[in-house]
Amino acid sequence: MNIQNPNLPSAPVIVELEAGSKIAYCTCGWSSKGVFCDGSHAKKETGMTPKILEITETKKYALCACRKTNNSPFCDGSHAR
Repeated sequence: MNIQNPNLPSAPVIVELEAGSKIAYCTCGWSSKGVFCDGSHAKKETGMTPKILEITETKKYALCACRKTNNSPFCDGSHAR
């Protein structure tokens, strides 16, 4: 059972991430940390897990907040369609 938060923001989250770091991208949308996983998927028994991303280049990234992207975890503009 995949239960995703229906009340997600539509705009991407712009964050600067450093090369060599790892992030856990929230796929369920219930995290209190926005696009970063806080374990809410387990507490709410969503059946979903975070997507682990290894950063290879220090730069600003547009992370999808609406979870509609076809290029997870990056925004591809699907929120505007």
